[in-house]
Amino acid sequence: MFKLTITLILSLIFISVGNCEGSIRQQVESLLPNELVLLTSKSIRADLEKKLSAKIIKKNDSNALYLHYFDDKNDVTIGFKKNRFDYLYVEMPKHLIEKKQNFYQEVLSQLSSVQKDKIAKDNIALKSHESGRYIQMDIPEEKMILEFYNNEKKELRSVILYSKK
Repeated sequence: MFKLTITLILSLIFISVGNCEGSIRQQVESLLPNELVLLTSKSIRADLEKKLSAKIIKKNDSNALYLHYFDDKNDVTIGFKKNRFDYLYVEMPKHLIEKKQNFYQEVLSQLSSVQKDKIAKDNIALKSHESGRYIQMDIPEEKMILEFYNNEKKELRSVILYSKK
């Protein structure tokens, strides 16, 4: 009986772990191309300019490279600090958004009540012509900011991933 109980408990643990999709950051990263996800604070601007030369729209800003990555506009920005990768901004294209239906609800379900309260307060405090159009979720624990459309679907609009360092 004891062995059966242990076996059942272990099975439930493995099933739970197997069904877990990973952290919010890992879920976002799974949508993006590897060459963007694999950027680290060790990534040097000059190397990235060579590697991504065909996609660069603008590179005269010493703090950023602007890329035409998915769409016909500047939809990816790579930010630098002291010529090293600092952050990645991605305006999510429709074909990637469609892979993560109900992502807003998934993210909310993974946040603590303290995080949810802070996000709500931050969104109320936004003072711009775009306030109300979007819902921003600053998740410093994951070194990321998510922005969702504030409509019925609440689709992911953009992501900022900071260097993990």
